[in-house]
Amino acid sequence: MSHENVEAARHILVALGRRELDVLRDLSHPDARWRSFFAALVEGGEYHGHDGLDQYLKDLDEAFEYLYPEIRDMLDAGELIVGLGTIRYRGRGSGVETESAAGWIFKFSDGKLLLFRAFRDPEQALERVGFDRAD
Repeated sequence: MSHENVEAARHILVALGRRELDVLRDLSHPDARWRSFFAALVEGGEYHGHDGLDQYLKDLDEAFEYLYPEIRDMLDAGELIVGLGTIRYRGRGSGVETESAAGWIFKFSDGKLLLFRAFRDPEQALERVGFDRAD
């Protein structure tokens, strides 16, 4: 199942960039938790379930003209997949284009996403699941 989870994680990032709600719903469990950079703005610190996913995409659309995750590497950590890469985005209000490093953690069960977590620093994602760059 691990290879399938890696591919599902890739599809999730692409679908987030395209804001494809139907694809994301298909790939995620109805009770999935979404923790992104925006989660600090949401009560409880995360978006929850399919309704939360809908709000997450609305918040992304409101804040950014575009936001594209670009995957550099995917690491299999058992039930978790760690993605490393960058995010390119343009702020809707400012019009400023930016690229920054990012890391993502995906937790799956029976092929469905249970947890999505985004980090501004890829090292944080690696540390969270016990990887050490020196290994």
